[in-house]
Amino acid sequence: MSSEAATLPDAEPDGEAGPIDALDDYGVTETADVEPTAAGEDEEDAAATEAGDALTEAAPEPDATDEAGGGTDEEDKADVIPASDDLPPAEEDAALLATQVESCDLDHNHEDDGSVDASVESSRDRAEPAENGHGPGADFSMPPRQTNGSHVDPTAEEGDRECRRIDMEGENEDDATAAAEAAAAVVDTVREADMSPTRRRKHTLEDDTCESWRRRQKHLFMLSNAGKPIYSRYGDENRLSGFMAIIQAMVSFVEDGGDNLRWIRAGKHLFVFRICGPLYLVAVACTGEPVEVLDMQLRLFYDQVISILTDGVAKAFKKNATFDMRTLLGGTESVLGNLVRSFSRDLRPLLSSYRCLYLEASARNRVTEHITRLKAAGLRHGLLLSGSEVVSLVHSKKYDLCSEDILLLINFVRSSESLKSNPESFTPFCFPSQNAGAFLYIYVSFLIKDVALVLVTTQGDSFFDLSQCKKELEENLRMDGLLDEILAPKPVLSSVRILQNSGGASAPLLHFAFRDISRGQLVSSMPSLPLHTDKQRKWLIRSYQRLVATCKMQSAWTVANANGAGANAPTNGYKSTTLCSQMQYRMSHHVGHIAWLTHEFEMYTTFDPLTQKEVAVERCNELRSWIRAHESEYLFTPAVFLH
Repeated sequence: MSSEAATLPDAEPDGEAGPIDALDDYGVTETADVEPTAAGEDEEDAAATEAGDALTEAAPEPDATDEAGGGTDEEDKADVIPASDDLPPAEEDAALLATQVESCDLDHNHEDDGSVDASVESSRDRAEPAENGHGPGADFSMPPRQTNGSHVDPTAEEGDRECRRIDMEGENEDDATAAAEAAAAVVDTVREADMSPTRRRKHTLEDDTCESWRRRQKHLFMLSNAGKPIYSRYGDENRLSGFMAIIQAMVSFVEDGGDNLRWIRAGKHLFVFRICGPLYLVAVACTGEPVEVLDMQLRLFYDQVISILTDGVAKAFKKNATFDMRTLLGGTESVLGNLVRSFSRDLRPLLSSYRCLYLEASARNRVTEHITRLKAAGLRHGLLLSGSEVVSLVHSKKYDLCSEDILLLINFVRSSESLKSNPESFTPFCFPSQNAGAFLYIYVSFLIKDVALVLVTTQGDSFFDLSQCKKELEENLRMDGLLDEILAPKPVLSSVRILQNSGGASAPLLHFAFRDISRGQLVSSMPSLPLHTDKQRKWLIRSYQRLVATCKMQSAWTVANANGAGANAPTNGYKSTTLCSQMQYRMSHHVGHIAWLTHEFEMYTTFDPLTQKEVAVERCNELRSWIRAHESEYLFTPAVFLH
């Protein structure tokens, strides 16, 4: 099996990307393409390792949505690997550090070490929280608690006054622990419903001594730098305290030597570490996912935690190293769990983009026009959601939302049962890319079925003003018939039908994903036969993960070498937004992939393995022309409030 990569000429910064020719015209180079072992093809279904061989199945199954939802009991039972692939015993984990030093990727920070490894990431390159984003004078105090969508009078409960106001950046450093504990009020709007018996996390009786726990293909842990358990995807944190202590000891052992532990490969399992101040995040997987992808998932998970609590919890750990952070996260299991499940079921986290609802340009413009006329003190952003897709997005003149913050916000709204059950909700929410140390406030109201209005404000006392804005907007949308248009059935985006309608020949295009870089928006088709089952779709996600990681890393190194960085180039190329134009062609026994990256867009396509290279390139050009012709229906540019 081989892969082929080609580099396109750099596109003009302001010009439109032109069509691509045959790859031979761009100096195709042959490279080895090693597939992961069979044990790593799928996360939650061990049988998915045979998905490639099952691509010829003819009987279609009902299509599953891209939205991450709660796993079924069948999925939970299937999320195991054969007994021969068990995790090593907990007692052996510490010994692995000494026996597999050659597999460790450390951050060399020694001043006397003149060599720099290609996979070394300096600690100073890690992203720091943004200093700005919420503006001076903004009130980030906690709002009063909500009951059935009603706004409680701040003077109603004198004893709760301190719990209603939290300033994580306050001047009283000695009271940091008390302030962090008071942050539990952040989840008051989601805890009551999400802690019901039907929403509780499964597998809480498992621990590292259970065979079922050790056979899970993918784990995600969060612990403090003192080794105190905070979160585990499977099992009960209290039962895993010994295992967490071993992880903490491994990280501390490496840090004592002046390095930072990034990843360890132990047999079929990959351990990826991400140090975020006093919090340690660890992913353990034998799914074949690259280090860069697992690290990205840990970063998104951490940002979701920060969106609930802000990074002010670091003050609590600074005051008390044994501080128990789990009390602050109570009731948010569904939010964190759905995010983790989306990593293997959705392309949006992988490509850091959000999906827009299919809508005629004229209808979307009318919806946006109504939102731009909303006026309230401190109103900063306005979103109209249909399911997990964005209908319209409006922001203030000075601030906008990045695609990752939108992903976190959508996951929070869609995963919180109380937000969906109450007619109106008002709760704090932190946007990590703007200011990780302060809260904004989100007003959420479901207008009809899955259509939700989300308004973001800096004022903690603007509930009634935003409620009035919602009433005006809902009335205008109903009068114009726009709610009916939003809820109307949408055409299924089929890659085969697209090329047939564009005049192209019958093409074996099984799936495509198109990301607009400037907007951070995604357009993707429903997987065609035979990629129609859930396990085959998850197999396809795994294949895209390896393709995306390779493209981003190669692009980052190409840019670095062009700038003269050479061996000192940074290794965080996966997060780099500076991409050189390139194309990669990969063929396996099961499918063929073409990745086309420019300064304007990224396109990833999947073909039948028998497709000729020239035919696949021609289909990519036809697909790009179709997307350009229908751009107004699947993509849009965010608007600005009129006030």
